Amino acid sequence: MLKNIRAFFDGKGVLEVETPLLSRFATTDPHLESLQSRFRERTCYLNTSPEYAMKRLLAGSKRAIYQICKAFRDDELGVTHNPEFTMLEWYQPDYD
Repeated sequence: MLKNIRAFFDGKGVLEVETPLLSRFATTDPHLESLQSRFRERTCYLNTSPEYAMKRLLAGSKRAIYQICKAFRDDELGVTHNPEFTMLEWYQPDYD
């Protein structure tokens, strides 16, 4: 499946990017809870999505980008929800 997704975006000239999974700050989305981690006596947070970092890349590059990555959320667990999951995020400038 990942091979087909990458082929689809590659065929459209969309650039695959990679952003950090670990952040100094928790999500600002009031509906999501970030998972915490520790690094050198500091509290860090696993990303709930790559949205913020990808939008920074989008603003700097002005070209379509996508990412397939792990995301982490500390608020749902069940048959259809897991705290760690794979996410596809895609952005294209000037698209309605």
